[in-house]
Formats: sequence, C-alpha cells, structure tokens
Amino acid sequence: MRTTKGKIVLAAAVIIALAIPKLLMDRPAAPGARKDKRLSGPVTVSIIVAKPESMQEKVVTTGTLLPSENVELMNEISGRVARISFTEGSAVQKGALLVKINDADLQAQLQKATANLVVANDKEARQKVLLEQAAISREMYESTVRDLASARADVALLNAQIEKTEIRAPFNGKIGLRYVSEGSYLPVGTMIASCVSTNPLRLEFAVPEQYFSRITTGTALSYTIQGIETPFTGSIYAGEPKVDEATRSVRFRALCPNPGNKIPSGAFAKVEIALGDKKKALLVPSEALVPTINGQNLYVIKAGMATLVPITIGTREAARVEINAGLAAGDTVVASGVLMLQPGALVRISGAD
Repeated sequence: MRTTKGKIVLAAAVIIALAIPKLLMDRPAAPGARKDKRLSGPVTVSIIVAKPESMQEKVVTTGTLLPSENVELMNEISGRVARISFTEGSAVQKGALLVKINDADLQAQLQKATANLVVANDKEARQKVLLEQAAISREMYESTVRDLASARADVALLNAQIEKTEIRAPFNGKIGLRYVSEGSYLPVGTMIASCVSTNPLRLEFAVPEQYFSRITTGTALSYTIQGIETPFTGSIYAGEPKVDEATRSVRFRALCPNPGNKIPSGAFAKVEIALGDKKKALLVPSEALVPTINGQNLYVIKAGMATLVPITIGTREAARVEINAGLAAGDTVVASGVLMLQPGALVRISGAD
C-alpha cells in the first residue's frame, strides 16, 4: 500500500514539474508591460528614394500688421476744454483742429505783451536818433535794445503757449475713441484720443538668420490674414542690421498698401517670401521627420535596418520639407511608419512582397 501511494505522489510531482514551464509561457503579460517590437520581426514601412528636384525656394513665417503712423493725442498745457472738433472713428486731415483748450488768460497776457513791445519798439527808434546826435550814451541805447528783444521774446513765448492750446491732427488718418468731454479740466499729459494711419500698413516679421543676406530692401512678399483668403502684397523697406541673439532671427518691416483701410491694424499675418527657384533640392514628406531633443532626424534604411540620421531642414511646403544637410541623393528614407521604428530595427518595405 505504501509503495502504491509513493508511486502516485511521484507521478503527481513529475506532472507538476512539467506543467510549470508551460504555465509560465502561457501566462498573459502584465497590464502596461511593453513589448520589444524588434523581437516581433521586421517593421513594415513605406519608403522614398531621395533625388534632386526643382522647387521654388521661399521663407514662410508669421508677422503682425501695424499702422504706418500711430500717436496718442495728449495736451501739452493744462486748462479747460473749450471745444471738441472731431467725431470718434472719423477720418481727419493733417493740421485739422481737433481740440481747443481755453486760452482767455493767455490771450490777455499776449495783448499786454504786444503793447509793451510797441512801447519798446518806439523807445528804441527814438533813442537811435538821439545816439546818432550824441545826445545819449551808447550804454543807454544798448539797454533799450535789450528791453526790445525781451519784449519780443515775451510775445513769442505767449504765442507758443497759445499754439499748445490747439491740438491738431499730426497726419492724415483716423481718430479713435475720445476720453475727454467739453468743459472738463485737463492736467498736462491727459490722454484725449488716438490717431492712426493705416494706409499703408507696416508688416513686422522675423526670419531665421540663414536668410539674412538673401532678403534686402525692396524684396517683395505676400501675406494672408484670418477671414480673408485673398493674399495681399507688400515690399520690405527696412530691417535690423544684426541677428537677435536670443531667437537667432532677423526682424524686418514691409510697407503694404491698404486702400479703403479694409485690413485692420494689429492683425496676425502669415507671410511668404519667394527667394527664387532651386534646381537640386532634396525633399521628403513632412511625416518622415523624427523630432528629438537634439533637433530633426530621418530614418534611412541601410543593410535592411533603420538608421536614425540627424538632418537640417530648409524650406517647408504644404506636405514636404527640404533637407539642407544630413541626406544624400540616392538614400532610402522611411516615409511612413516611423512611429513603429527604433534605431537598428529590421524593416520590410511595403509592397515589396
């Protein structure tokens, strides 16, 4: 009996020993466990062979539309607003009177100063005759001449102060919202309204430093804004003479016609600058790019394996990107399926079976 029981225990132990490896192999992977795709066989990808192509080289960037002229109208002299001669949102001509500050006290002072000037002028004329007759000393005459000059300066000063009571349009433009009312007292430097000129507009934008020598005064550009599909044009008139060390870019400004003031200042613009035709450009699909912390890369197939190659990109098109460095004509580039790849992974070319 004991021998039979021992045989049964031994047989059960053998069965368990044989079953344990099988159970371990068939056990499902733990949730979240990552499989190494390189162990599952070659990854199926699509490819392109890099070859020189002709393309229009252009710079695509963004910018902001600014008014060609923009000022905040403020008073240079304190006083009560006697008259407002503009309507909010209206067009104004250069030199048009916009606001008049009460100048009654200054006008009275001007009358007094003018009377003093007449007296000083007459006195100088009489003493000049007396000096020629040697009836007075030269010192007395020169004192009278100084008094005359002082009287003239008093009149000029008061005229200048009166001129400051008249706030006029500095250029042809459009008046914004006003912030004062007739009869209100204005301390010096009170904001009255803004005046802008939006024809032409100024378009301000920046381009990467490698284009610094290729964009010059007079270079034409086109741009679009949200809500209007039709592109607009402009011409570069100025640029910074140096590269911004923080952004490694160069800032430019262009003048853009705005007949009818249909384009609002402050609008965001997408800018394109054509630099000419490039005969031997290497282009790859945008989805082929593999961004990393060190920059842009491509997967190039070498000996049946995916090799990650650092590259430098150039002009971007709608669906393609120019490669300036890191890629040679004839290289086989992974065009799609890059998310499934790791450096050194075996690849199978789609449609090659």
